[in-house]
Amino acid sequence: VLESPKRLARSYKFPSSKKLQEFISELLEYQGKTNHSGDIRINHGDVTVEVYTRDLNCLTELDYEYAKMADLIYRDLEHYSD
Repeated sequence: VLESPKRLARSYKFPSSKKLQEFISELLEYQGKTNHSGDIRINHGDVTVEVYTRDLNCLTELDYEYAKMADLIYRDLEHYSD
């Protein structure tokens, strides 16, 4: 949890650009289904995701669900070979 505004953040490392692309694609698909988005930054093989509810300028249940889904997507991709 980061402060000012309070938000959830996590960085993910990817061994290949293919897995990074799959992660981003699945996360964007989730965002489209939920109509709730986060900030996604890509730096080489690292992806940093930050999420909070901008309208309220705080964390909501939607943010925790988004973070949980990002973790699940990442874990699922760990089990697939390139």
